[in-house]
Amino acid sequence: MKARDARRLPFLNMTKGLFRGDPDRQKIKNEGRSGKVYGNKGSLDILPDHESVNMAEFAHFKATMCRLARFSWRLCVRKCHWRLDSVLRGAPFGLAARRYPKRFWPVAAALVWIGLLLVRPVSAVIDQGCAAQVARVQALTARGLFSQAQAASLAGLDSCPQNPQLYDLLGIAYDEQGQYPQARAAYQKAIALSPQTAAFHNNLAVSYYRAGEQAKAIAEFRTAFQLDPHNQFAALNLAKYELDQRHYRQALRYFQIAGAAGSHDPALLLGFAEACWGAGDSQAGLQAITSLDQLAGADASVHFSAGRLLAEHGQYVAAVKEFESIPATDRDFATYQNLGLAYSHLGRFEEAKTAFQAAARLDPSNPEPCLQLGRSAAVAGQLTDAVYWLTQAQTRAPQRTDIASDLAQALVQARQFDRAQELLSQALQSAPHDPALLKSEGDLNAAQHRDEPAIGAYRQSLTYAPRRADTRVALAKLYQQMNRQPEAKAEFEQVLRASPDDPEANAALGRMALKAGEIPTALTFLKKALDKDPDSLDASEDLATIELRQGSAPRAEAILGKLVRLDPDNPRFHYLLGQALSKEGKKGDAQREFNRSQELMTERAKTGQ
Repeated sequence: MKARDARRLPFLNMTKGLFRGDPDRQKIKNEGRSGKVYGNKGSLDILPDHESVNMAEFAHFKATMCRLARFSWRLCVRKCHWRLDSVLRGAPFGLAARRYPKRFWPVAAALVWIGLLLVRPVSAVIDQGCAAQVARVQALTARGLFSQAQAASLAGLDSCPQNPQLYDLLGIAYDEQGQYPQARAAYQKAIALSPQTAAFHNNLAVSYYRAGEQAKAIAEFRTAFQLDPHNQFAALNLAKYELDQRHYRQALRYFQIAGAAGSHDPALLLGFAEACWGAGDSQAGLQAITSLDQLAGADASVHFSAGRLLAEHGQYVAAVKEFESIPATDRDFATYQNLGLAYSHLGRFEEAKTAFQAAARLDPSNPEPCLQLGRSAAVAGQLTDAVYWLTQAQTRAPQRTDIASDLAQALVQARQFDRAQELLSQALQSAPHDPALLKSEGDLNAAQHRDEPAIGAYRQSLTYAPRRADTRVALAKLYQQMNRQPEAKAEFEQVLRASPDDPEANAALGRMALKAGEIPTALTFLKKALDKDPDSLDASEDLATIELRQGSAPRAEAILGKLVRLDPDNPRFHYLLGQALSKEGKKGDAQREFNRSQELMTERAKTGQ
C-alpha cells in the first residue's frame, strides 16, 4: 500500500498582493520603449514527492520467512534426526537429502506451513504497529507540526528501525525546520533501505535544492525520474530547473510527461504556457491560457500572472483582457502599471494614461507611472505632457539616468535646448560613461546642427555600449543628413549584424536601395522591416512607392490608406494616396487627397515646421 502525505508545495508561486518587497528585484524587462513588466513573476517551486511508500510489509514478510525457515529447519532436524552438520560443512544438499527417506519430506513441508500460520499473526501485529507510527507522523506533518513529527519519527524508529518511510518522514520534518544536513542523512537512510523508491530520491533532491546545492539536487531528480519515468513530482521539478535555465524545449518535454496540458492546477498551466512560448509553440501557450481562464474565476493572482506572461510574449490584447478581469477591489499598483504598459504597446494612449494615473495614486512616490506617462505622451507627439510627466518622474528619482535621458530627449523634441543642455551636464557629471546620456547629448547636438560634436557623442556612447542599436541608427541617420551615404550604410549594416531584424535599419537600407534603383533588394529589406514593425511609416511609404511604380495601384492604395490613418497630418501621405486613387480612375477621391495635402503643407509653412 502507498500512504500519501497530504502536504504539498505550490508549483508556481502567485502572491495575492502581486507586487511585494523590493520593486527593483521584481522588474522584468520587456521589448519596446514602454519598458518593463512589473509584479511578482512567480517562481516555480520545487515539489517534494511526499508520497511516502510503506515498505514495512515487505521488510516484515522477509524477516518472517527467515525466522520461519530457521524454525522449521531446526524442528525437522530434531524430529527426523537429519545430519545438518554435513550440509553446513559443504556437502551438497541433494547428497544429504538422499541419506534420508523421502517420507520425511511431507512432514517438513507441513511443519513449514504450521510455522507460517504461527508467525504470520505476530508479523501482522508488528506491521500494524509500524503503520500506526507512520500514520501518526503523517498526520503531524500534514498539520505543520514538524518538531512533533520529528520526535514521533525518532520514537517510531526505535521500534521500527528498518522502516524507510519513517526515515523519509523524519527527513521532511528536518527539512521544514531548515535542518538540511540532518534531513539529508534521514533521506539517505531511507534510500539505503529502499534504493529503488523514486519518492525518496526526489525528497533528497528537494533538500539539496533548498540548501543551495543545485548540482546534487538535479542529479537526484534525474535518478528519481529514471527509477520512475511517470513520477509527476520528479518531472515537474526537472521542468522547473530547465525553465530556470531557459531550456524551454526540455522543460516542455517534462511538462508534457507530467500531463500539464490537461491539468486543473492554474499554477501548473502557467508554467506549461511559459515553456510553450519559450519553445516557439505560441498556439499551445494560448490554449493553456484559455484553459487557465476557465479555472481562474475572479482570482486576481491568476489573472495577473496570465496577463504578465501574455505581455512578455507580445500578446497585448489578451494581456489587457486578463488585467481587466481583475476585480477593481483587488487591483493594486502592479495591476494598473502593467495594464498601462499593455495599452501603451497597443497605441491606446488615453487608456494607458488612465491606468498609469491610477497606479500613481496608489504609490505617489514611485517614479514608474510618471515615467511611463511621459514616454506614452512622447510617442503620441504630446510633447508638453511628455516633458511634464518626465519632470515629475525625475523629481521622484533624481539619481536615475534612464529618466534623465528620456527627459532630455523630450526637451530636445520640444526644442527646449537650454534646459536639455543643463540637465545633461548635471547628469553626466555623476555618470560620465552612461551610454544613454551620451546618446541624448548626441541628439541634442544633432538637433542644433552641431554635427561633429554629435558624432563624437554617439561614438563615445558606442564605446561603452557597442551593441546599442538606437545610438548606431541615430549616427547613421546623421551621416545621411550630412550626405555621407557610405558611412551611413556601413552603420546600418553594423546594426543588422548585431540584430538582423531591426526594423529601422532594414527600412533605411530599403530606402537606400530604392533610391539606387535596386528594387528587389529594396523589397527584401522593406518586407523584413514590416515583418517586425507592421506600422513602420518609412517602410510602408517606400513599399507603396514601389507598388505605384510597378502599376499595383490597389495595393498601393491599401498601404497609403493605412498610413493616412496612422499619421493623418502628413501631407506626403495624402499626396501619394491621391496618386494611387488617380491611377485607379477615382478622380474625385484623388482630388480631395491632393487638396488635403496642399492644406497641410500650407499649415506647416505658417508654423515653420
